[in-house]
Amino acid sequence: MKRWGLVIGSVALCLSGCVVENDPEVMYIQSTRLLNRTQKCAIKGGGGSGQIEAIAVGTLDLLQSNRYLLFPELKNGLSPVETVTGGSPKSLQLESHNITITGAWVSYRMDGLLGNYQLETDADNNGIPDILEVDSDEDGKPDLKESDLRLPSKAFVPTSGLLEAGGTVSVALEAVPPWVGNLLDMDRAFDKAYSGGMLLATVVIQGYMADGTEVRSSEYHFPIRVCRGCLVLYDAPPASCCNHSTAPTSVPCFPGQDEASSCSVACAVLEGTDRADLKVLMVKREISDLSESLPVISSDE
Repeated sequence: MKRWGLVIGSVALCLSGCVVENDPEVMYIQSTRLLNRTQKCAIKGGGGSGQIEAIAVGTLDLLQSNRYLLFPELKNGLSPVETVTGGSPKSLQLESHNITITGAWVSYRMDGLLGNYQLETDADNNGIPDILEVDSDEDGKPDLKESDLRLPSKAFVPTSGLLEAGGTVSVALEAVPPWVGNLLDMDRAFDKAYSGGMLLATVVIQGYMADGTEVRSSEYHFPIRVCRGCLVLYDAPPASCCNHSTAPTSVPCFPGQDEASSCSVACAVLEGTDRADLKVLMVKREISDLSESLPVISSDE
């Protein structure tokens, strides 16, 4: 019965050019793929090969990364127009049931956050955090509001792909883009080594039919463990981790995501990140809390 309903809906779509958003029979996420060294860190074209390794819960190590890449496998529940109308490929200039993927709306929910560490600094003791007084463009208005330093409730993340009628496709999606990951990285809840929490990401894929009609998938809920240093593998003494001569034994596809990294890799990816010097000391296990001050180096040394 459901199959016939889908066929009838396809015919109606051809005639009206309309589609109901969030209709799971039109477009939906079947699963999310694990990409690791076994898959040579690459998404193979299409889907349905039977060799897909799915992942139900992700892990993001803030000591190494500020983003999480998700690889959802999408299904187009609409049949090709030729099978619905009886037309031939030669008579159809464009397959109207194909969906062009443009991105996704990702919603975030996380308990236990304590606030951006930068809000703790008030050097002039005027009751306003210094970060909220910065006016780099000198327009008389602060560059940031306190809400800019909190985890957003929702964000649009662009991606691309073609989901053919009746087919499947896997796409790469930054479920946690760098600007969102930076907000988590700067939250005091993750100052301590091995601190952690669970981030619930709700993904709705967005695409367009050939006639320009917008299509959105049903919601897909993907939990991500967020931690500080939980994916660092100590295959060398901590003091030697940041020596360039230390050869890593484990280099994952995406350092800080799902697979452990050699501590030398963890050190290498820290350059240019927020509080990089403190993070290096954490990798070397010289400190266990990013709220600590950098050690003072004597001028005699």
